[in-house]
Amino acid sequence: MAHFNRLIALFFVCWGSSNSFAYESCKGFYKTLSCGNLVCEPRKKETAENCPIDCETFELRSYNSQAYCSQNAEFRSPKNLEEAVDDILMAQSLGRSIRVVGAMHSQTDVFCGNEVMLSTAKLNAILGLREFAGDQVVDVQPGVKLGDLQDWLHEKNLTLGLAVPNYPHITMAGGLATGSHGTSRLHPATLASAVREIEWVTADGRVFRVNHQTPNTTLWNAARVSLGSLGFITKLSLKVEPQFHLNITTTAIKDDVLLRRYPHDWPQPCDSETYFWFPSQGKALRFCGTRTSAPVDPNGMNTILLQRGPESKVQEALRKVMHFSRCSPEVACSAEWMVFRELSKSPPFKKENRKGKLVSSSSVTGHSHKMTTSHFPDPDQKFYSVIDWALAIPAFNVGSALNYVKTYSKKHKVCFPVGGITLRFVHDDRASLGFYNFASGDAEDPAVVFEFVTYDPQGVSGADRTRMNQPIYELVHNLMSRFGARPHWGKNENWVLKEAVRLGNYEYKLDDFLETKTMLDPSDQFGNELTRSLFGNEGITQ
Repeated sequence: MAHFNRLIALFFVCWGSSNSFAYESCKGFYKTLSCGNLVCEPRKKETAENCPIDCETFELRSYNSQAYCSQNAEFRSPKNLEEAVDDILMAQSLGRSIRVVGAMHSQTDVFCGNEVMLSTAKLNAILGLREFAGDQVVDVQPGVKLGDLQDWLHEKNLTLGLAVPNYPHITMAGGLATGSHGTSRLHPATLASAVREIEWVTADGRVFRVNHQTPNTTLWNAARVSLGSLGFITKLSLKVEPQFHLNITTTAIKDDVLLRRYPHDWPQPCDSETYFWFPSQGKALRFCGTRTSAPVDPNGMNTILLQRGPESKVQEALRKVMHFSRCSPEVACSAEWMVFRELSKSPPFKKENRKGKLVSSSSVTGHSHKMTTSHFPDPDQKFYSVIDWALAIPAFNVGSALNYVKTYSKKHKVCFPVGGITLRFVHDDRASLGFYNFASGDAEDPAVVFEFVTYDPQGVSGADRTRMNQPIYELVHNLMSRFGARPHWGKNENWVLKEAVRLGNYEYKLDDFLETKTMLDPSDQFGNELTRSLFGNEGITQ
């Protein structure tokens, strides 16, 4: 990735030297020199409206500064179950609403509250292993980070398998509540499919426990992806399995392979499978993971999310490139080509060579957790501001949706310079609010999650920002309205979640969830403005 950073910076310097007139027409371009350095500079005309990443003072903000929580909320961090019960009963007695906050790795307002916010930060213990209903499970408190749990299990030669996302710093309760997932066409690959028991405190202070053998399947399905709307989770039990080795190969392919009938005419599935698709290039990279008995490579690891602190001048150039790509399709498509070229030459899976240097390779074998979840050592690392869009497409619409995206990107000159479009695969796990679960179609064929990251224009607000984002807004809306896409609850923007509900894309499952919500929290104490727009009279329209 460091090589890519330098390559794209060099491109910008060379390309941009003869195009200075174009900078003037790209709104906010010169503000990229300062906006994004995390210092509010009014003398450079930075404001909370046009440069929130620098000028918003709220301490509670999402990891990518897309969501900001009210400073008026009372912040509490219980250390045990008893304190959690006391905090909830206190809020109830005062008629105050509650929201739960973890690592804030959601970019919508789903975790924000304006009265009481309960943090899971001090409930971060791994409680141990046990046998439960024929499975070996690990009991964890809600604030345990995914990466910490994976390392703890690895020491005991155990793993969560494929049911894990790429980012290691999410909390287990937050990941479960928002539908976090891995990728596989062959195996279950969601946290909701791995959980076996959930303990939480309801709005009236009751301690509630349900498990996968609970006769009330509607309750169990609602509890596994709840958006924090059913209560405060205090303990999770997750299925574990013996540690295994995973070999991941990287192959460049023409994208006509992806435009065929899904999944029947696609390549044979792998145990773990991801595609990076670059529509304007007509190419894709396939990352195929296979369980193997072969020994692991020295320090074999996934580095998809790793940004190794490049020098400041390169960071500055990157912000310029990403901002200008929102004004110039030519720059965006050239950058997309460069990303594909660099990833083809230097895949994001690495191992040590004979000299002990970490190098990219098209074939890397590592322990499962090192290959499914990316190395990302600094959870507080800042980069240019981005918006992460992720939507699941039902299997029966995947082929049509892929062809539509291909046509749309060509017609509107929309390119994806921040890594192309990622395609991942998720089987239905029956969780009511699992955005990847669809009410119709062949349950054996997994949904495909389309994910793409776009630069969030800095120094721009109002109509100018809307205009720069309009092609992406239109694409996201059309994926929902034409192909029944459902958005990831912790990604996208608030309007996307609301629009999916308005379009009726959740069919009866949203009503199933609301039935449980009404039973456990009839006064909606664990709601906020966003969830009320989704679950309340405004949101339920089917």
